[in-house]
Amino acid sequence: MRTITIRTRIMLMLLLVGILSCAILGYLGSDYGQKIIAKEVNDQLSIVLSSKKDQIKTYLTSIENVVEVMGQNPTVIESAEAFSEAFYKLEEEQLNAECSSALGNYYTQFIDRLSQNMEIKKDQLLYYPKSLEGCYLQFEYIVNNPNPLGEKDKMNYAPDSSAYSSVHQKYHPFFRMLLKKYNFYDIFIVDLKKGDIVYSVFKETDFATNLYTGPYRSSNLADLARRLQTNSDLQKASWIDFAPYRPSYGAPAAFIGIPLTIEGQTVGGLIFQLPIGEINRIMTGGKQWETDGLGKTGETFLVGQDHLMRSVSRFFIQDSLGYRKTLLQKGEVEANIDRMYRYGSTVLQQKIHSNSLNEAFEGKSGVIEDSDYRGIEVIRHYEPLNFPGLDWAIVSKKDKEESFQPVTEFNKSIFIQTLVLILCITLLSLILANRFVKPVEKLTQAAKQLINGDTSQKVVIKSKDEFGVLGDTFNTMIGQLDEQKKAIQDQLQENQNLLENFVPPDFINRIKKGERTFADEYQNVSFITVDIVGFGALTNQVGAKKSATILNDLVDAFDEAAARNYVEKLRTVGDTYFAACGLFEPRLDHAKRIVQFALEIKQLLAQINLNRKLDLQMKTSVHTGNVMAGIVGTDKFSFDVWGETINYLFTMNHKTQDISLVLSEEVTERLSDLYTFTPVGEGTMSGKRIFTIKTV
Repeated sequence: MRTITIRTRIMLMLLLVGILSCAILGYLGSDYGQKIIAKEVNDQLSIVLSSKKDQIKTYLTSIENVVEVMGQNPTVIESAEAFSEAFYKLEEEQLNAECSSALGNYYTQFIDRLSQNMEIKKDQLLYYPKSLEGCYLQFEYIVNNPNPLGEKDKMNYAPDSSAYSSVHQKYHPFFRMLLKKYNFYDIFIVDLKKGDIVYSVFKETDFATNLYTGPYRSSNLADLARRLQTNSDLQKASWIDFAPYRPSYGAPAAFIGIPLTIEGQTVGGLIFQLPIGEINRIMTGGKQWETDGLGKTGETFLVGQDHLMRSVSRFFIQDSLGYRKTLLQKGEVEANIDRMYRYGSTVLQQKIHSNSLNEAFEGKSGVIEDSDYRGIEVIRHYEPLNFPGLDWAIVSKKDKEESFQPVTEFNKSIFIQTLVLILCITLLSLILANRFVKPVEKLTQAAKQLINGDTSQKVVIKSKDEFGVLGDTFNTMIGQLDEQKKAIQDQLQENQNLLENFVPPDFINRIKKGERTFADEYQNVSFITVDIVGFGALTNQVGAKKSATILNDLVDAFDEAAARNYVEKLRTVGDTYFAACGLFEPRLDHAKRIVQFALEIKQLLAQINLNRKLDLQMKTSVHTGNVMAGIVGTDKFSFDVWGETINYLFTMNHKTQDISLVLSEEVTERLSDLYTFTPVGEGTMSGKRIFTIKTV
């Protein structure tokens, strides 16, 4: 029997290895290519989402700033008083038959058009103003206004010689200029006590109606007016989310408003109706999706808590008929689609069914592959908008088919290249067989060095056959070992950073030098302890998970306030927050800063109570003195502070349970020129008086 020579065996073996290597490389190349493309798509979507998020938040912030500035504008406040006074001075006007008929005819047309967009009762009495002043003003400024519908704001005053028309003539040009300059849809002045809209720029059917008892008492505009009545921060604007607004024929409308005050007394409310067009322009990039890097199927849009869009769909704009056909094929109700096309927008019409939105509304962000609202597989990025007052999520997505089209082309290229490579290996196998031993020796030598722990050696094999692949793989393995070494070093550094969160840097250096138990004395340090009163009861009421979320929010808010006031947090134990000022960074104004911190977190807790509808209270004690600080324990050591100052602080906190903020005599002596202090009780503690701030 004829034996197969070693040369032949090597040739056959090289050929077999070559074919297998090509197949493996092809698979790995395809898999790697898909991952690279996926990463590029995800990176692009992430960049676009981040950019759009910044743009929309910048826009909303600019609107908020305008509203807050206008809320302090003397002209605006003066106009609110003037409009309210003139509104209630209007005498009852006897509307003649022509006037009544004209008002009725206008509402007939209004209701007919509104009923095309919304399911309503066609009863004029449901929409008429409830007051004679409202009927009179709507006739003079809407029905008897010579300007066409949509341009009623062009009339500066009604020719009726009334005091209201004089006021309107004086202030209307200012508000109309403001509306045009900032592209608002409408501007309202509302009597927040009675609920009357005493002025509007655009003059829709909400003008001169009552938001508390009138036809639009259930609107989001009315909800905002009620909210402004109880707004604790009179200089802070409040938002209300988009909802169908009947005076605008059911179109989506969002509002932002602020109370108007004089010396702390509310004289009215200034409310702006937000334009949806600017939000759509930002989210669509001015319809330049491909320029934004979204290709032919990518888009970015906003979604509300109700899972309805807050900005328009790209596909509704680009291919309206195709969009309708796609929704019908997906099984959407035709009546809902028809309503969408009557509005001419997907805002508050297109439902987004995705569990990822629930995560976004819980404050999470992420990437998911699923079906979009058209029933098409997409790559979706999502995250919360994180804008106070508007609970929205922002989504950036792109069709998977378009995203991975380069992978399909890449796979074709890999297949052709693999066939060519196999042919080359077959032709060159004879030559490579003669050189087989040399690469093996190199690999053997390098492996021995690796066993000895030397990862610096690289195998140099210039051939492009299987040995070249093996050499490259070996080098890659060595590189990974180096990376693992680096990862271990990084982990050690991370542990160092984590330790610094619990122990001061100076103490860490001493621990590294071998010291285990030591302490230093610190003089002139101010301390504060804060107990969240009522948190235990709240935990029993809402459960551990929700109470933990509330406690985290409180601690984060306290930490931010501490950083602003150069206060050093020492620890939190349950619902108790313990901090100092001037401990590790000596400060001459440590008492002042820690009192400022105490007052600030009191305001923060009040705001959190208001936002979350809670009734948490705060028991705060402040004391100044000398302490000892150091490392306690050997195996499980910790940083701690102690001394008479700390004992006095917690004793003071315990014995003054009914006072929200108490300060020691040492603190008040330092700050007597900044605050007015009031003694707590008639007695003393350890021979010293305890005080509270009079204004608190």
